[in-house]
Amino acid sequence: MKKFLLFICLQFIISGLSAQQRTLSGKIIDSATQVAINGVTVIIQPDNRTDITDETGRFFFKKITGNTKVLTVSAVGYQKKTYQLADFKNGQTISLAQRQTQLSDVVITADNRNPYKAISETDIKLRGVSNSQEVLRIVPGLFIGQHQGGGKAEQIFLRGFDNDHGTDINMSVDGMPINMVSQAHGQSVTK
Repeated sequence: MKKFLLFICLQFIISGLSAQQRTLSGKIIDSATQVAINGVTVIIQPDNRTDITDETGRFFFKKITGNTKVLTVSAVGYQKKTYQLADFKNGQTISLAQRQTQLSDVVITADNRNPYKAISETDIKLRGVSNSQEVLRIVPGLFIGQHQGGGKAEQIFLRGFDNDHGTDINMSVDGMPINMVSQAHGQSVTK
């Protein structure tokens, strides 16, 4: 008799848990083309669980608890939709309308008041710079090397990229060019 009562209690507990925890699934399509949308973000709240739709536009959540109330669907280029879970039917198809995404402008400006310049005036004074080649030697990420004696411009490497004696890079100081990019062997840096 005790085993029978224990069995009945376990059945009630299991049925109670399965009633509280269920699955939730659905499909998301484009409202204009009726084609499934891949990569749509689906969030359930307040559990804050997320799923992403697959190639067929389907999403799936396991073990949805009773406190889950809201389903939110969003994707770039589509209008965001929110459903109360009580109004959402399991396996329902959701259609999203397209929406243009307006990106804001990005403006990049130089701050001339930066006290941490790449080449400070102190560096130039301490090294006794007498020509532009010596200034370029202290530029971070720039490597200059003379090869095969004089007569040719230095070999210039900018962050590891070979700039072929300066023909692949345009250098200027205050708008005044210091190399001639059109030269075959550069004579890239003025001496």
